[in-house]
Amino acid sequence: MGNFFDFFKKKEILPDDGKIRLTKEEIADQLRLACWDLFISNLPKPKIIDTQRDRNVPAEYKEGVPSGFSISPDTWVTYFNSDDLPDFPTRQDGLDHTRSIGQHENMHFINVPGSKRMHVRLVDAAIKGLQNSQDNRKGEVAHLTVNIFGDWAGDYLLGVDKFGREDFSTITRERIRRTTEQVSKEMKQNGSQHL
Repeated sequence: MGNFFDFFKKKEILPDDGKIRLTKEEIADQLRLACWDLFISNLPKPKIIDTQRDRNVPAEYKEGVPSGFSISPDTWVTYFNSDDLPDFPTRQDGLDHTRSIGQHENMHFINVPGSKRMHVRLVDAAIKGLQNSQDNRKGEVAHLTVNIFGDWAGDYLLGVDKFGREDFSTITRERIRRTTEQVSKEMKQNGSQHL
């Protein structure tokens, strides 16, 4: 549980910018609920990164803190960087968004790629499809292509087919809307020519 004074220490190092920030415990609870929602009981404990509160970045991230949210097809560990959550009008919106991210990542475990073997087969097929490409990052592009395909398939099941214990289409569509707005905003701030 922790020391009584831990609560006050965490409070002291939080930036006072008025943003709603979920705790690691709240994030872990939502990721557990996401497993429950999709009838999953055998995923390893997620790795939650919070550089706003953690003064010491774990040694395993010495090469760089992972950004965003992902699940490793090698270990099926979910990586969740809370720094990359968008702003929320309410704490409940933040909890729902986090739960939806967990469901989204879990769909890679359930659906696409579903296994390490299938992941390798899909990446290999994508690389073969890029053989005539002049881009020297074929492996990177192939992994990204497989991930996007898995994202679309999983979000379709969650958002349209009402996959899971209950209907999660509302929080899935809201997560997609918020994520699209956040990416668009970041692209405009970075001066992207594509918007």
